[in-house]
Amino acid sequence: AQQQEQTLELSACRSSRRSQVQNESERLVKDRRDSISVQVHEKIGRVDELSSERHRLKEFRKTAQNEARRAIELVKQEVARQAVSSKYSPEKVQQQVDSLLEKGILPPSAQMEALLGEAS
Repeated sequence: AQQQEQTLELSACRSSRRSQVQNESERLVKDRRDSISVQVHEKIGRVDELSSERHRLKEFRKTAQNEARRAIELVKQEVARQAVSSKYSPEKVQQQVDSLLEKGILPPSAQMEALLGEAS
């Protein structure tokens, strides 16, 4: 009778321990799943930020290229106008280029690179 009692008590103890281990295991799995979910959301946020920054830079470059093309066209028109009137004035062309660069969205060095790149 005492041995049966000990066996039942041991069985109940083991069953209780198994239940505790099972619960702990389920909690660890849930914690890991939640952690991975948070990491995935953070990565998605970073990817979205990078994508939007890439798009913004692309638009910036496009605007700068259009501005450079416009500046080149205006200089060409001024040179053609001076050629028609037979009054070449490099100073006037330089003034026009300087005024275009002052209005630009790029720093002067980047604008000159864009202008030189377009003219080639």
